[in-house]
This record gives sequence, C-alpha cells and structure tokens, in this order.
Amino acid sequence: IYRPNRDNLCVEPFFFGPHSSAKGLLDCNDEELLHITSTSPEVEKSNFASKVRQSLTFMNGTMSSSVFTGDQPMQYQRVGLNGWVRMMPPRKKKHWVGKIMSLGKKQATILLLQKAQRKKL
Repeated sequence: IYRPNRDNLCVEPFFFGPHSSAKGLLDCNDEELLHITSTSPEVEKSNFASKVRQSLTFMNGTMSSSVFTGDQPMQYQRVGLNGWVRMMPPRKKKHWVGKIMSLGKKQATILLLQKAQRKKL
C-alpha cells in the first residue's frame, strides 16, 4: 500500500463490518487480548491492547461502505517524517451509469450485480 517513489499511502477498498468474534475479544483483559492478537506480544508497546480495542470497536460499529464511499481508495500524502494527510479524490462522473443506460435490461442487471459483488469483496 505504500509507494516510496510517490511518497504516498493508498488503502484500497475492502469489506469489513460487525463480526461475531469481536465481542469475545473486547471482553478479554489486556493481557489476554495482547497474546491473542499479537504475533510478538513481548515487544508490543504498552498501548497495544487499547489500540486493538479501538480498532475492533470501530470495525464492529461501522460498515466499510461508509468508509470507502463510492468504492474509492483512501490516499494519504506524507508530511514530514511521520505525518500523513488524507488526499481527497477529485469529483468524477460515474462513467458506468451511462454504460448501463445503453445496455439491455438483463445486461444492465448483471453489470449492477457484478459491481455490488465487488463492493462486498
């Protein structure tokens, strides 16, 4: 996701939403959560468990479609050594809408179903 030659970070859309295991993880104490979720618990920072809890809470209460609006990636530009600023994409016309209008009803339905399926992946 990081492109060093362009000095930016690009997060492609992916699906997430409420997950049945999240509640069990959120009910763990910090030590349990650390050992369950980290590949190297001995070297994690002291705020690791709180960061995992924050991420799980966000993912469990938010649908990916509200984060990746319009199925667009999130792009960030580096600022200084460790800073990142989100770059907003330019507003574009959705070219696929015009394409659907020129297709037959069956073909347009298939195209819409394929697009919806890609959003879920």
